[in-house]
Amino acid sequence: MTAPTSTVDASAPETFALASGREVWAETCRLGRPQAWRVALAVPLLLFAAFCGLALPAVLGGLVDIVRGREVPLLGSGSDAVVRSIAVMVAATLAGAAAHGVGTVLSAGAADRVVADLREQSMRAALRRPLARVERAGSGDIVSRTTDDVAAVTSAVNQAVPALTGAGAAVLVTAVGMAGIHWSFVVALVVVTSPVYVFVVRRYRREAPPLYVEERAARASRAGEVLGIAEGAPTLRALQLQDYRRPRASQPSWQVTRLTVLVQVATTRLFAGVNLAEFLGVSVLLAVGAWLVQVGEVSVGQATAASLFFFRLFGPIGALVMVIDQVQSASVSLRRIVGLGTDESTDGAAAQGAVVPCSGDLTAQALTFAYDGGARVLDSFDLTVPQGSSLALVGASGAGKSTVAALFTGVRSPQGGQVLLGGVDVASMPPRVRARSLVLIAQESHVFSGSLRDDLCLAVPGADEAAVQAAVEVAGLSEWVASLPDGVDTVIGGGGVPVSPVRAQQIAIARVALLDPPVVVLDEAASEESSEPGAGVDEAAMRLAAGRTSVVVAHRLEQARLADRIVVMDSGAVVESGSHEELLAADGRYAQLWRAGRCES
Repeated sequence: MTAPTSTVDASAPETFALASGREVWAETCRLGRPQAWRVALAVPLLLFAAFCGLALPAVLGGLVDIVRGREVPLLGSGSDAVVRSIAVMVAATLAGAAAHGVGTVLSAGAADRVVADLREQSMRAALRRPLARVERAGSGDIVSRTTDDVAAVTSAVNQAVPALTGAGAAVLVTAVGMAGIHWSFVVALVVVTSPVYVFVVRRYRREAPPLYVEERAARASRAGEVLGIAEGAPTLRALQLQDYRRPRASQPSWQVTRLTVLVQVATTRLFAGVNLAEFLGVSVLLAVGAWLVQVGEVSVGQATAASLFFFRLFGPIGALVMVIDQVQSASVSLRRIVGLGTDESTDGAAAQGAVVPCSGDLTAQALTFAYDGGARVLDSFDLTVPQGSSLALVGASGAGKSTVAALFTGVRSPQGGQVLLGGVDVASMPPRVRARSLVLIAQESHVFSGSLRDDLCLAVPGADEAAVQAAVEVAGLSEWVASLPDGVDTVIGGGGVPVSPVRAQQIAIARVALLDPPVVVLDEAASEESSEPGAGVDEAAMRLAAGRTSVVVAHRLEQARLADRIVVMDSGAVVESGSHEELLAADGRYAQLWRAGRCES
């Protein structure tokens, strides 16, 4: 079977890397090491359960000889032997079930804990990725790695670990039991079935991995399209562009379907080969058993027991084959998950010797920046915001205001130059220090599902009631919170009280007030207006900025007039700078914008 060729073009997103086999193995060992004691207890229990499982075919074979009037070792002969046989089978079944149950619980417990650690690690790695890198990869890639891939690994670990230990023990013990009857059974079985098993498994391992890699990539592409359509649904409906967008959503969906079918074809071939091996195995055992009975090497009951042993292996062998399929799928998913963190910079060492900014002076020195594949947005850009002062960035769309805001807060890294806070390069700060020193309130604020208190305390986990109430007051949310059924403990967002865009901005302001950073950057954070009672976003932003170094990307000039200094930008450069009164007196670009705004109002 030929693996499908890739249809990814040059404009495709730059997806995150796949981890190497060495990296995956190291990560698996690291996650599994704390659970080694559970596995060490589970393995002997599952071996004992497999040994108990041998009692059924062995005793059934003995019953055949007892019925024919022969004496069977340990069981005897006659009616008493039949009773003893039944008692042995019942006891073995109960003991095996108990051992198998405890062993499975232990192995599944180890698997669940490993998966839980893996899930948390994948989320930590995803959240630590630089924004620019996430944008290059596309949201679909990171979403599929933290959802579909984690689910695939979860399913494989939960099912494969117990199946692998249980089925492996059953195969080993059964082979020993069959050899105990007569070595010819094992030799004949290995000679006839091994070539078939080896051939089908090797073919599957050659075909499946590239198919799974492409399928996971296609799922990521589909997730990106679905997320884009969901986020832009109002715009698509308003512009009647549903028919235009539909083919872009259906193409990756059909690609996922096609690759899933190809994976199923490969899996079906694998199981067909296993069924062929089982047929050949039963046939050769019956033939060898008949010959051994004829020459007097074994009894009819022993030949029957040997055949029943192999019949009993159908389930474990099928489980092992399923494990092969799941492991192939999970290994690709694991490579994608571990790949999230392979090029992630560690900040533990930097944090120990981190220089904490001693003042809030914010300085941009010779900044140069360009988005991927585009022209330069900033070129040798210089700007200083003294500690405790406020600065407003004004300019037409595309002037570079939001880019400056992102560079100031370390959300993006410049290709040249540096941003300094108190003389410390923002790019060199450990992420934890930077996050508590400079905070960006973006144009679109997100509200997390859960209680309002939990949402606010994302900034400062464990904040006391007084601090939470103070942050609510700064954001102008006191009246709204008082109207909620349970105050700050009311569930908001998905499944709770709906939150308007204006309230979302106020909640974002409250979060920052709770964090209390020395520098805040508001990227059009007060661009929304509302008639909701108490929804004074402009006033909340002013209260937040008071006493701090603040930069406001002004969407409306009314926001800019209150700043200590206004900077007018055009094509990534500063064209005017001064206070509101100074810029009006200069009768330049800002004055023209101010008069135009007054005329429009």
